[in-house]
Amino acid sequence: MPPLRYRLIRRMFTFLFRVLTRLHTKGEDKLPLQGPYIMAANHIHLFDPPLIFAVLRDRDATSFVGASHQRNLFWRLLLDAVGVIWIRRGEADRAALKAALMELKRGRILGIAPEGTRSRSHTLITGKQGTAFLAQRANVSIYPIGLWGTENIVPAWLHLRRADVHIVFGEAIELSAVSADERGQRWQIWTDEIMCRIAILLPRSYRGVYSDHPRLRELEAETQKVAT
Repeated sequence: MPPLRYRLIRRMFTFLFRVLTRLHTKGEDKLPLQGPYIMAANHIHLFDPPLIFAVLRDRDATSFVGASHQRNLFWRLLLDAVGVIWIRRGEADRAALKAALMELKRGRILGIAPEGTRSRSHTLITGKQGTAFLAQRANVSIYPIGLWGTENIVPAWLHLRRADVHIVFGEAIELSAVSADERGQRWQIWTDEIMCRIAILLPRSYRGVYSDHPRLRELEAETQKVAT
């Protein structure tokens, strides 16, 4: 069971999203009730991590957060209270990766934005290999998450309206064991798989650089086949 402060903050976020937005969730029952596993989500707004955090109920989770947010005292205190992993964006932060592996070994859920940063265009940008690296090293499943609408929350508030916010959870991605010589190549293949599995959960207008990816077309064909 997560600490009391974690549960209180999570419930605060849950209340705010339920009251101040029209929140639509789908597929959250696909997530195991306990960790360890990785949640890999697209990232379009600062509200994305708290949204996922709110939907998770009382499951014990952590996530990477850019170290630049430590400069804001409010965010630093709040995020330290829920036990995030601070990471230096734009560089190979080995200490953060090591901390993430330790949290997974402890049985926690780890949230990651595979793109490595927030997309200013609100569409998918090229994914980085860190998610595949951590999942393979920790031998855990990856659950793709597609979310959209968080970029509309503040504009809607300014007009005294509630924005429609969507979060969709996909099926688990399992990475097979590979030799040391194969890892570099396989990590890129797995990264494309992760990003396309996120893309298939999103409306077409949010799929960005993966809109025409061959793997995404395969997934679309598979989805249509199941539907018929």
